[in-house]
Amino acid sequence: MVNFKIILVGICVISIVSCQLMINFSPEEMRNLLQYNNQCQRSSGATQQEIISALQNRFSDSPALKSHIFCLGKKMGFVSDNGTFQRETIRNRMGKYLKDQSKMDQLMDKCFTGNGNPKESTYNAIKCISGNRSMVI
Repeated sequence: MVNFKIILVGICVISIVSCQLMINFSPEEMRNLLQYNNQCQRSSGATQQEIISALQNRFSDSPALKSHIFCLGKKMGFVSDNGTFQRETIRNRMGKYLKDQSKMDQLMDKCFTGNGNPKESTYNAIKCISGNRSMVI
């Protein structure tokens, strides 16, 4: 049976991300993002409200949200299992959406600090990027 709440959250995720970042995702990217979000929400236990709030730059300190963000990062190829950020992958996949690609390295240097814990590192990086997205969009 299809869980309509998960589908609704997925649609909200795409809508909010698209509007905030002014990104027009291709149909394939939208399909993948929905699928990844659904899979990560099920495995992490993050609530719909936590996910939507994070997309609005209001991050809870919830372990479930941190697991969700790490899961999405892995599925998108942006972070490895051990928490290493895949800078080239991020640069190549996100560069087409940025108005100033030269700022991407500055943002990654600022936000990809790492602390040894992959979930914490990914969570902190996304929180930092969200707070500094005006640097690149």
